[in-house]
Amino acid sequence: MAVTDAPPDFIEVMLKGIVGFALPLTRLEGKWEMSQNRPAEDRAGAVEGLTEAGREEVAALIRAPGAV
Repeated sequence: MAVTDAPPDFIEVMLKGIVGFALPLTRLEGKWEMSQNRPAEDRAGAVEGLTEAGREEVAALIRAPGAV
């Protein structure tokens, strides 16, 4: 099913209900998911793949003490 399947008058009414807004960010929090919940062999594979892809800095994060 696609939007174009709906009647044009329905689409027009729905479009009127779209409202844009801005939300200023004052803080951004995140967390690293570095395969720490995976078996050692999976982590080693991730490190190998990242290294081969030229992402040594990310691979180093997985290797870091406390990261796994």
